[in-house]
Amino acid sequence: MTATSSGQKLFAKPLINLCYLRSFHYFLEYQALQTLSALLTKSNLRSARFSRENLTILAREIRELFESDVQNILNSDLPPRLLWTESPISHLQRLPKIVSDGIDLSLRRRRRQAHEFSDEAQMGLDKLPEYYRRNFHFQTDGYLSEHSAELYDHQVELLFAGAADAMRRIVLPDVVEALHSYADAASKQIAFLELGCGTGAMTRNIHLTFPHARIVATDLSVPYLEMAKKRFSKSSTSRNRQIEFIEANATQLPFKDQSFDAVYSVFLFHELPREVRIEVIREARRVLKPGGVFFYIDSLQLGDKPHFDHVLKNFPRDFHEPFYLNYIDVPMHDLVESAGFELLATRFGFLAKGEVYRGRKI
Repeated sequence: MTATSSGQKLFAKPLINLCYLRSFHYFLEYQALQTLSALLTKSNLRSARFSRENLTILAREIRELFESDVQNILNSDLPPRLLWTESPISHLQRLPKIVSDGIDLSLRRRRRQAHEFSDEAQMGLDKLPEYYRRNFHFQTDGYLSEHSAELYDHQVELLFAGAADAMRRIVLPDVVEALHSYADAASKQIAFLELGCGTGAMTRNIHLTFPHARIVATDLSVPYLEMAKKRFSKSSTSRNRQIEFIEANATQLPFKDQSFDAVYSVFLFHELPREVRIEVIREARRVLKPGGVFFYIDSLQLGDKPHFDHVLKNFPRDFHEPFYLNYIDVPMHDLVESAGFELLATRFGFLAKGEVYRGRKI
């Protein structure tokens, strides 16, 4: 064993344990919130209960995800800063709002209210696609208010027991490798296009991994784009000038053909109707340079991990995801390859799947 591998092994275990401890904290927080919300809204507690067998599977899968994530960072060209997402102080300061909103969400779920918006969220609602005008996950204002954007990342981590950011990173080593072998990568600045950037969590991962790259991040939600801008405004580095946030529909991108070296999305496709998924993939192909890289991270699909198939089928029961059942049943691989992409790599991590493709040269 070399000194380098020995040192990596020495650092890996405590880092994995810290990730696991963070996950356990989110799990307990979620269980407490679910129980409190159920009691106050007189709902049942089914979504807060786990059998011993399910808890064992959950713990094993999350542990494997963190082990893979830490090893990827230690063994690849990925920066350790990826593991540091936010300060515990910010987390604690947000908790009162998380609890209050969790109760509102539970009431909305109980009443099956999926089209309830505040005055702020209703502004410009008629200009958005019909499929987008809803309270995804029954969350307050869907994706259409500052309040929603402020709580979103925390709520997603609660849902996935603190594993969401690690899931976003599962294909980063493959992306690094694919871009290193890409013809233009060594000769000029790489240009990334992100579809559905939300509050910028994955934008941060790409920026840290490719600090000299140009990133154009797009989304339909103005409040979420503003939150993403705030995320990067906290840093005064000149490199942040290379990151641009643009309001845009992924089916009608305002860019010329072959404008980007890499195009990607994270947890976008499962919230789109099938025909929109196809349009987005075709549009990604249009703006990607020949030989460029396309990748996505999203939910597992049926058969990816058979022991989770029942979880996928039951997910829309408690979370408003009207297009999810079709998503898990229609392989993304078929849709992407039919648009002119060649598969390079597939990875799984907990409840996520990531795939990396190269655009076939015309």
